Amino acid sequence: KPKFSENDPRLQLAFKLYLEGATEKDVERQTGINRRTFQRYRNKFNIHRT
Repeated sequence: KPKFSENDPRLQLAFKLYLEGATEKDVERQTGINRRTFQRYRNKFNIHRT
């Protein structure tokens, strides 16, 4: 069962922070989303830094 939907505010914030250059550890600290979980969601929604 998915923990977050794609439009979940916490997940959106996590993606925003990550794309602005925050480390995974920072993202985890600020949003409470586990680093491994966050990595899975990044792959699922194809979120990459350029």
